Amino acid sequence: MNLPIFLKTTISVYLNICLLLVSTFPLLGQDNYFQQEANFSIQVELDDQLHQLRGQWSMDYHNNSPDTLTFIYLHLWPNAYQNRSTAFAQQELASGSVDFYFAPEEDLGFIDSLNFSSHNTSLTVLPTELGPDVVKVVLNEPLPPKGDIRIESPFRLQFPASFSRLGHVGQSYQVTQWYPKPAVYDRDGWHPMAYLDYGEYYSEFGSYDVSLTLPANYLVGATGELQTKEEQAWLLDRARATAQKSWSDNDPAVYTSPAFPASMPEQKTLHYKADWVHDFAWFADKRFHVLHDSVTVIGKTQPIKVWSFFTDEQAHLWQNSLEYLKRSTAFYSQHIGPYPYPQVTAVQSALSAGGGMEYPMITVIGLAADGRALDNVITHEVGHNWFYGILASNERTHSWMDEGFNSYYDHRYDHQHYGSDTLLPKVMSGNTSTDLDEIGYRYYACQRLTQAPDTPSEQLEFYNYWVGAYGTPAKALHQLEGYWGKSRFDQAMQAYFREWQFKHPGPQDVQATLEREGGDDLSWFFQGFMQSVEQQDYELKKLDQGEQPQLNLTNKGNVAGPFALQTIDSNGDTTLNWHPGFIGDKQIGLANKKYDQLLIDPAHHSLEAYRQNNSWQKGWGKLAPPQLRLLTGIKSDTKSTLFALPLLGYNKDDGVLPGVVLHNRGIIPQTIEWVAAPFYGFQSKTLNGMLGLQVRIKQAANSTFREIKLFSNLRSFHFATYEPEDLPLSFQRGTAGFSLTFHELPNSRWVPSLTTRGLYVNTEEPNFSTDGVFLGTQDQLQDIYEVSFEMDRDWVLSPAHLRLTYEHANYTDDFSRDQMHNKLLFEGKGKFLYQAQKAFHWRLFAGFFLSNSLQTTTYTPAQAFSLFDRGTDDYRFDNAYLGRTATDGITSQQLGLRAGGFRAPVPTAFQVGRSNKRMISVNTSIDLPFTPSWFPLRPYLDAGSYVAPTFNGDENKFLWTGGLAIEWLDGKIGIYAPLFGSPEIINPLKEQGGLGERLAFRLLITDLMPWKWADGLRGW
Repeated sequence: MNLPIFLKTTISVYLNICLLLVSTFPLLGQDNYFQQEANFSIQVELDDQLHQLRGQWSMDYHNNSPDTLTFIYLHLWPNAYQNRSTAFAQQELASGSVDFYFAPEEDLGFIDSLNFSSHNTSLTVLPTELGPDVVKVVLNEPLPPKGDIRIESPFRLQFPASFSRLGHVGQSYQVTQWYPKPAVYDRDGWHPMAYLDYGEYYSEFGSYDVSLTLPANYLVGATGELQTKEEQAWLLDRARATAQKSWSDNDPAVYTSPAFPASMPEQKTLHYKADWVHDFAWFADKRFHVLHDSVTVIGKTQPIKVWSFFTDEQAHLWQNSLEYLKRSTAFYSQHIGPYPYPQVTAVQSALSAGGGMEYPMITVIGLAADGRALDNVITHEVGHNWFYGILASNERTHSWMDEGFNSYYDHRYDHQHYGSDTLLPKVMSGNTSTDLDEIGYRYYACQRLTQAPDTPSEQLEFYNYWVGAYGTPAKALHQLEGYWGKSRFDQAMQAYFREWQFKHPGPQDVQATLEREGGDDLSWFFQGFMQSVEQQDYELKKLDQGEQPQLNLTNKGNVAGPFALQTIDSNGDTTLNWHPGFIGDKQIGLANKKYDQLLIDPAHHSLEAYRQNNSWQKGWGKLAPPQLRLLTGIKSDTKSTLFALPLLGYNKDDGVLPGVVLHNRGIIPQTIEWVAAPFYGFQSKTLNGMLGLQVRIKQAANSTFREIKLFSNLRSFHFATYEPEDLPLSFQRGTAGFSLTFHELPNSRWVPSLTTRGLYVNTEEPNFSTDGVFLGTQDQLQDIYEVSFEMDRDWVLSPAHLRLTYEHANYTDDFSRDQMHNKLLFEGKGKFLYQAQKAFHWRLFAGFFLSNSLQTTTYTPAQAFSLFDRGTDDYRFDNAYLGRTATDGITSQQLGLRAGGFRAPVPTAFQVGRSNKRMISVNTSIDLPFTPSWFPLRPYLDAGSYVAPTFNGDENKFLWTGGLAIEWLDGKIGIYAPLFGSPEIINPLKEQGGLGERLAFRLLITDLMPWKWADGLRGW
């Protein structure tokens, strides 16, 4: 290897130290440790008209294993962009992105023109079940231990558009994962892996000798050291020129992407070398500005070259990038170990896989929100030179070992230079120490949605990749740092670095090192937080304030993580002590004082799943004094936070409804959640409102159910007005029930759930004597019992919801007669995407009365099936209507979504589309391809068949209608113009008047309430 003298010396010293430590401290799993070596020589030429690379590739592969190899897996990762069935394409869909799936053919990419050979003899190439981006190259002769083989091939690379990492935007090129690369062969065997967007890599160390030929006015940032003297001088000239410039956030140029200058006809060839790295990436753009400096770090005498490449866009932020690069390189060197490479570079370029991406010695950064955000991303990606670059763990299988460890350190860096910040508005954070890592963890953990961080990346849900790979391990390391202290923690991590640099450590290796150096059993960290979804949940049970105060605690979880306990005595003196973790009950002796307050983990160092039980206060015990805050946010650790949201409502019979929503639901789900919303009706002159309660039954990690909820609610408003007396008529609706949510079915996107509820509905109705004299009001009662089985599929191409419901009801009809029914209802709805953001929407309804006391009559009450869901048809009072019983005006044109789902405001008086027996209907619409997303214009068609009661017996009827719709939020809000259909529908509409009177609108107010979707966020 042709290394610079200082780098040769540095790496030699490092490797000798590693060998010495390995021989001195036998590590778990290192008895049979070996690693292969792969050295590359690549020569390519860029065609920036066809967006292609053509060139030659060769690899010298050294078999350091004790095994004889007959084949080598090669990664051809550009082929991940070859078609829409690759692992990458499927993962994009699973994460909710359809950009690649619907991309035009000319935006796809591939690598071809391959002809693998060794000693001028072609090698057999076999496909694998992993897809076109992984092949098996069969060797002509077995490769014995300590044997070497050179494999060569020409290749052509077609750049895809920027969908992930490799790609181009115009003539800006991001050349990553671009050449044939061997899978790792280690003590666990081969590790072939298809390319994925989230879920990174595992590669062999070696050296790179790379030559790039391209038009002369391109600027290139790359892994390794540039060997071409003329280019070095040119870049330094450009850097001096850039240093004389200054950009302001008032400059319009920093907010737009600059145009590309024409490529020069002259070509240049750039030569790079890199040693002891496991990848090579480069970035080319004709618009780059360049900055250059150097930094000297602890443990090295030779300065490290620092480079920054960026365009006009966000240049006002990037003009400070050298400072970010220098101090982040120095920070990691100080806390983990010296940076071993000769240069560090950051490049601003297109990136569709997060905010930044790391490669040895170089990182690519996308657009940033501000200077702090840019600093944070640069720091994180620079930090990957340690966690991924030098400590080269298997990122695909153990993503937390690089992302989580690195996130912990970039958080330390951010705190050191910017102070603590939850990144939430103060009104929402409530001045707690909660950060986004904790919020993400607790949000999903409290719903049992988390997966173990040590889950292979391809098996992680999109949101769990960010929470499990980044946030949870970073928070767990913060907990360990709090328990050990920074000095002890840093010493242990530095030992890990010394022992495993330029190697492939696994979880058992880092655990062995940290336990040895720290002197503690860390199974709570590794087997607890990293390899399971078990939780830590400490609770302060009781304080006995005797002569020797005793605190009784319990850990209701199964992770015995260490915890901090803060005490505040009656003199106001505060102490904070860390305690070893435990499971079950424990008693801790306290100093002989009188205490005013006790609090577990006040600084939020720990992965504590539930914090409502972490405090005790004199006079309140385990309760806490109340605190009132606006909207919602993070609940206080030491107070019972009550959130308030002023709200203005309206319905035709109550009039304007000013009120306030009081609730205890913060961003983090609570075990017990409640809401109280009183409203005053200016027209009804009465107090109205709603109450709601929900209790989550905590589930064990291996439970059949992901979540069990008990719920109840009560609503009371006015729904009609008896006009002769100007008397508003009220309803009261009470509901109680429970829901069981199962885990997602294996190898599918379907999540089953079971819900049962009982409804009590009382409506106030006018009461008349036999001769028609108004006697006041009387109650009309309904008892309804439902059991529903539901299936939800969250699949971006074809999401769907299916529900089968059995309903039994007893009720009093309009003639004061007792009635009952039993019926089955099926509803299915979903959509099929035909291009990005455009879909065919469908809904199917089928209903059948198993028994019905009105089955043989022509009277069809609200409980009958109806093709139209007007306010009077909503007998369960599930939705909120602006004019539930209105017969004219705009409020009479509101529709809900139940039964037939027809989008036409046919008045109830016409008694069209109603049945006491059975009904089936289909509702369809399609997004027009030329409309913008904010104006979702859709032609729609509704059709239904039902049995209509007549005086001459039952009659099978078929009705249909169609028109134009504008719908938002999956049809929860919509405007409909019925333009054609069956005469039974169109004629009554014509009698209503002009087009304005025929329009219908849908406003599913209840479905839009925050508590309906607050648990469903999956894009953390």
